[in-house]
Parts: sequence; structure tokens; C-alpha cells
Amino acid sequence: MTKNLQIVAFAAVAILSVIIALLDLIGALNSIDWLKERIVTMTLLGVGVVAGFLAHRAHKIDEIENSLERSCHAIIESLGGVYTRELHNAHDYYEYLSTRLRQAKNSVDDLTWGVMNSTRRTEATDAAFKKYRQAIAAACKRKDIAYREVITLPDAGRVSRIEDTINADSTYYSLKYYDWESRELPPMLQFMIIDSKEVILGTHRGIFIPLDDESYVVIKHPAISRYFKDYFNTIWIGAKPIKDLDSLNTEIIEHFRGVDL
Repeated sequence: MTKNLQIVAFAAVAILSVIIALLDLIGALNSIDWLKERIVTMTLLGVGVVAGFLAHRAHKIDEIENSLERSCHAIIESLGGVYTRELHNAHDYYEYLSTRLRQAKNSVDDLTWGVMNSTRRTEATDAAFKKYRQAIAAACKRKDIAYREVITLPDAGRVSRIEDTINADSTYYSLKYYDWESRELPPMLQFMIIDSKEVILGTHRGIFIPLDDESYVVIKHPAISRYFKDYFNTIWIGAKPIKDLDSLNTEIIEHFRGVDL
């Protein structure tokens, strides 16, 4: 069925459903027994068909948007330019991280250190954060991805989150830490590197400024990516191991559980 025929067909179903509902409302169909008994079913069927069509169209729009974004990235990269994208709030940040973690092909380098100020999050942001944590757990199960994370453990909440990741069959997850008095340190930038090509700059305000209006930046450029990759590798070398592919040091986790620096 062509695009125009699809639109005409679904419009006809929608109009017919509305007409039947209106006629039933004014009692015009009471004399037609077989139809009167099926009005609710027919109306719901019409609504379901239209809703399915709209969902299909929305899916297509998302596919087109993703395709255009990938094309823009490819053009910018071929011209030797820098691709940047600003994420204006935590909700968009977690949603973007979730998407890129699902799309990762071979590596994720994740720097989650320092302590953050408390912030009031909306239900939508909380849902996006949960989806982001689920995306991390899924990435750590994939044997085609080397997932490395470096952390500090300033509170029980972060300890609990890494325990959740480790317990979620995270065979290919490697974790190291720095044992610092986190609240004694200046604000520390968190970032993630996807496939050694894309740098996602995360929270950076620490405990000094609320995070509510903090923005985040995505950068794609070979030289910048190499710089941050080298920086992460240096941090990785100096950190103490908690988990690698073959071992897990549960004593460290036990030590930090319940600690609030």
C-alpha cells in the first residue's frame, strides 16, 4: 500500500469511528440491533488502528532523525571538523548516554569520580537515570565491549550502584578506584568515551553549585578523543583494582559500604 493510500485508509477509519460514536450518542443506532451491540467494539477497533498507525509513523520519524544525525556526523568527520552537541539538562544527558551505550561497538571508558551536590529530579529524569543504569548493565554483559570504569566512593549510594552493576552478570566489566577524601577535593569532571571516538562530558560542579541547570557536552573529533583517551588510560594505570575479568575484591566494597566522606 502506498503512503497516500495508507493515509486515506486510516483517515477513513478514524472518521467512521467518530461518526459511529456520535450516532450512538444521540441514539440514532438504537433501532439497528446487530450494530448497537457492537458499537463499543467497532469504536475501540477504529481507535486501535489509528493509534497503531500513529505509532508506526512516530517510529519512522525516529529512524529518519537518527539517520540524519549519523549522516551529519559522517560529513563533519570527513571534513575534519568538530561535532559538538550540548545537552541542556540531566534528563537529556541520561537519555543520550543510554542510547550511545546501546550503540557502542567495542569499548566504553567511564570516569565517575568526585562527589556531586544533591539535586531535585523530576519523575522523567529519574526514569531516564534508571534506563541509563540498565544500559550500563547491558553493556557490561556484552563480550564485544571492553567496559572500564574508574570511580571514587564518596557515599553508600555509589557503592550500591556499582554492586548492582557487578551483580548483573557483568563479566566484561572492569572497575578501579581512587581512595580519596572526596569532599576535600575540588570539583572533578566526569566523562565517558564511546569506542575511542566520542567524548561525553558529564557533571563537573561537585558540591559547590547545585546541578539543576548544569549542561553537558558531546564532542566527536579524533584529536580530542585521543587526548581524553590518553588521560583516561593514565588515570586507569594509577587506580587500584576492584574488579577485572578474572577477579573481584569484595573487601573494598565492604569497606566503603555505609561510608559517607
